Amino acid sequence: MVKELRQMQYGGVVVFRLDRLGRNSRELALLIDELENKGIKVLSVNESFDTSTAKGRAMRELIYVFAQLEREQISEATTQRSAAVKLAGKRLGQKPLSEFQVNKIRELAAQGLSCRKIASQMHLSKSAACNVVHEKGFYQLPYITAKNRGPDVRLPQSLS
Repeated sequence: MVKELRQMQYGGVVVFRLDRLGRNSRELALLIDELENKGIKVLSVNESFDTSTAKGRAMRELIYVFAQLEREQISEATTQRSAAVKLAGKRLGQKPLSEFQVNKIRELAAQGLSCRKIASQMHLSKSAACNVVHEKGFYQLPYITAKNRGPDVRLPQSLS
């Protein structure tokens, strides 16, 4: 949307809150100034003020500052919660695969199944299946050649 705005494909933009336009107050201020210089109106549903007046511009700057403060507080709170969870000894993310699941993935890969098919068959995410297959060095990605038009699964020498 910002790319299209810069190319002047719109006469204006309506956002719920101004902080939705930028990641930080500086970026937001530069973008809104750039748009206003090109004659593109920026309207906020949540904050109502007229940026053509001195009071309106001052209000806009205050909103930038508080938007940046809010974003930084959210980031700090997320970091603190993550650290507290780790300190409590809890694991973040998915549960690790069981030994049975890992062995089954290896067995299916040895039969020539792709990561996607293994994941589907075992009701796992594709990345979980691929991590087992690729990180353990079980086999390289299958590829199709012009000659055979089929997968060429390369097994490690220990399994050949």
